[in-house]
Amino acid sequence: MIVGYDQEAWARLFDYHAQPLDEALAVASAARTRTVPLLWKVDEAQWTKEGRHTESGPYNACDWLKSYGVHLTNHAKQIDRNLAAHRAAAGRK
Repeated sequence: MIVGYDQEAWARLFDYHAQPLDEALAVASAARTRTVPLLWKVDEAQWTKEGRHTESGPYNACDWLKSYGVHLTNHAKQIDRNLAAHRAAAGRK
């Protein structure tokens, strides 16, 4: 069983917005750097082994990789949208 969580509550609890950017980027980089060698060691049976996610149902390693492979890109796009909205509200481009 893979238990979903409230991302907004998690972000508030750990005060993500107040974290130093360079440290946050270093953590993300370290996680990616450490995860890739682990993924190369996953065999076929492990890729197809399935669990159940409380929010999205059946879930396997391929599902996880599809989701988290674009995770940082999605956050970067979110930052771009937020910055554009902030600049528009302030009357700047």
